[in-house]
Amino acid sequence: MDLIVTEILLWIGLFCLFWAMKDGLSKVEADIEENSRSHRRMAMQAGSRRPRFDQAEKLFEPIGRYLDVPIFRYAVIDGSYYRFDRVCPSDSALAANDEECCISPGLVYVRMQAQEVPALQA
Repeated sequence: MDLIVTEILLWIGLFCLFWAMKDGLSKVEADIEENSRSHRRMAMQAGSRRPRFDQAEKLFEPIGRYLDVPIFRYAVIDGSYYRFDRVCPSDSALAANDEECCISPGLVYVRMQAQEVPALQA
């Protein structure tokens, strides 16, 4: 008899655990969907504004490829030297601040200080 009561209590506890997990996960799902909706809303407000890509005057030291485009370690853009920092998807390829430039298809370069500029060959 004690064994049956213990088993029933364990099943009830397991059921309550599953119920709590389902309730918590549905709240997480609702938060994710709301976040996704707000991102879509912001993208719609931005309209069809295309990201602005900078044109490099010179590129030095190839280090890899992204979307069949070579990635270079250093770039000269508007007379300033930049160092490769990261890759951004093309739909969010706007530079975050004045110290960054973005080259198509989403290669972000960071401005280098004068003392950081290596002796580069053209």
